[in-house]
Amino acid sequence: MIQSKKPVYPLSKFKIGIGAITIASIYGFFRYGLYSGLLVTSIGLFVVFLYLIVLELFEKYFDGWEIKEDSVILSRVSFFGRTDKKLIKFKEINSILYIKPAAYRTFSFKLKTNKETLTLMPAMDIYNFGETLKHLKDKGITIDFLESDRELELYLNDRIEAIPMTNDMKIKN
Repeated sequence: MIQSKKPVYPLSKFKIGIGAITIASIYGFFRYGLYSGLLVTSIGLFVVFLYLIVLELFEKYFDGWEIKEDSVILSRVSFFGRTDKKLIKFKEINSILYIKPAAYRTFSFKLKTNKETLTLMPAMDIYNFGETLKHLKDKGITIDFLESDRELELYLNDRIEAIPMTNDMKIKN
């Protein structure tokens, strides 16, 4: 069984909302006075929390996983502190798309099934997650790449023994 660390809820959307409310409140305070600034702050906080509640209902992002013999369990901690879990059998997974990190984009995986596409955003680097991907590939799941990652491809195809590569490592043919 391969298992992730305890899931952590990403608060980036919350931080952006609080930042926007702060800017709007400061603007309202200097433009219209104290009471207007407080009103803008109150309305802004209400809108951000309403947005987070609605987002919580429709979001399909997971950050924890647990692999069993014939299935994978995706988990996440919701905004309300509840742990949501989703069980997916290996035979239901059509493919996994690996998305490399880039500017404003964390590394993530999209698990494509016949019913839906779920996103896994693990809180670790690809070198630690490579073992999990190799295990899933050995179970018969196709691993696709949005952008080429030669080192990971070599590892998944058993052409190198470990990642990250070292200078003395040989590539098998």
